[in-house]
Amino acid sequence: MRNSFKRFTAVLLIFLAIFSFTCAMPVCAEAVTYSKPANFHFVCWNNTQFTSCRFAWNTAYDSAGNAATDYEIRETWTNGTHYWHGFTTKRVVNINKHEYNHVVVASVRARWKLTNEKTGSVFYIYSQWSNPVYVTPWPRSAAGSVPDSRKPYVSLRWNTVYGSSGYNIFLTQNPKGTWYWNQATTQKATSTTATIKSFRSAKLKTYANYYVRIVTRRKLNGAFCTVPAPGSGYYSLRFRLTKAGK
Repeated sequence: MRNSFKRFTAVLLIFLAIFSFTCAMPVCAEAVTYSKPANFHFVCWNNTQFTSCRFAWNTAYDSAGNAATDYEIRETWTNGTHYWHGFTTKRVVNINKHEYNHVVVASVRARWKLTNEKTGSVFYIYSQWSNPVYVTPWPRSAAGSVPDSRKPYVSLRWNTVYGSSGYNIFLTQNPKGTWYWNQATTQKATSTTATIKSFRSAKLKTYANYYVRIVTRRKLNGAFCTVPAPGSGYYSLRFRLTKAGK
């Protein structure tokens, strides 16, 4: 009995010692978290050829208040086979590697350059990718013809913008004024032809200039999204009928 009591006392003392040591230890700090860049967005097209555009986003910080070292930009063509990566310390950047005939999905993530305190080696921590941004160019190669000089209508054709959901056609007689919707093609990227027979519900006039915009449509989650224009003064082509229809 006495030996059992001694063993119990010894075990109890060891337990109390471990418990006291554990309680005396400082509480571990929470692990640092790394936020993805917020407000990633398309700013504008830099040219009417749709080969360069601008993106911007907010500074990313970790939970300790340290700003990201730099950022990695990723662009993926909607066919899933092309992508481009690059790093920058800026938060407003121009991207000059666009394919003018593809819708591009872009995103950005932040990274922090850290040093191992024990070994001195350098390593990187990456955030998650930001929200995706769809970059949709207009067709830049468009042409029109008058198939029958006796009839006031024009046939249009243009290059395919892969990944799009059809096209909207706008007309005006003043490219610096108001543009009027004329028609939409079917919801296919390959629907790249249309026939113009009227302007603002009236027949086309002879000896009058008409300007045409062909704007890519993009459908996301069942709704059509706005496609950014390269500039208010841009137009694809113009045509002029020179013979009266019969």
